[in-house]
Amino acid sequence: MIWHLKSLRCVPSLLIAVAVGAVTAVARDIAVIVPSLSQGSPFGALPINAVSPLALLIMIGSLSANAYPALAKTAVRPLSQMLTTFTLLVMTAAIVSYISTAAILFGNFSLDVIRNAVGYLVLFILAARIVGPGLAVVLPSAYVFASAIFGRNGDGGTHIWAWPVREADTVDSVLFAVALSGVALIAYLRPHSRFLAATRSRFGS
Repeated sequence: MIWHLKSLRCVPSLLIAVAVGAVTAVARDIAVIVPSLSQGSPFGALPINAVSPLALLIMIGSLSANAYPALAKTAVRPLSQMLTTFTLLVMTAAIVSYISTAAILFGNFSLDVIRNAVGYLVLFILAARIVGPGLAVVLPSAYVFASAIFGRNGDGGTHIWAWPVREADTVDSVLFAVALSGVALIAYLRPHSRFLAATRSRFGS
């Protein structure tokens, strides 16, 4: 376990996560303009709180994909458990850093960052079990950009399923994210799930 975390450059990764959390708090009003194919404006905004947790997962996927071949013969515990532990450590560090920085600078913090981080985390861990850590970030990435591109409605708002780009005070988006995460978590925790078995065999894993 310790060798695995060292191979994943755990300490530098945690420092990067702390930095990303702090930057997310400071630059909370910044958004990236993306095309929108739904009704309304031809462009939509992808806020930094929807992008920053995704950037950390891309880093985790890259580090894990490079570390796994070297550790396959030396790791004592299942690699999926080690990846989960590492991912939880990094995302927790980012969330704590974000909350601390936002509370110190602004006196409050937004729940949408936590919602997005937890939602992406569950999707990433589920995908890692199916296609491996190197491609696991594809699932949360696709969901984020689908939300930004297709999630707008005609009155300038967003659909309930596009929770990564919705405001934190929209309770329905939080509930939808929790429900989606719950379904993914149940599928992940069931080692003999027919869905996971069929999907893994399709991807040759």
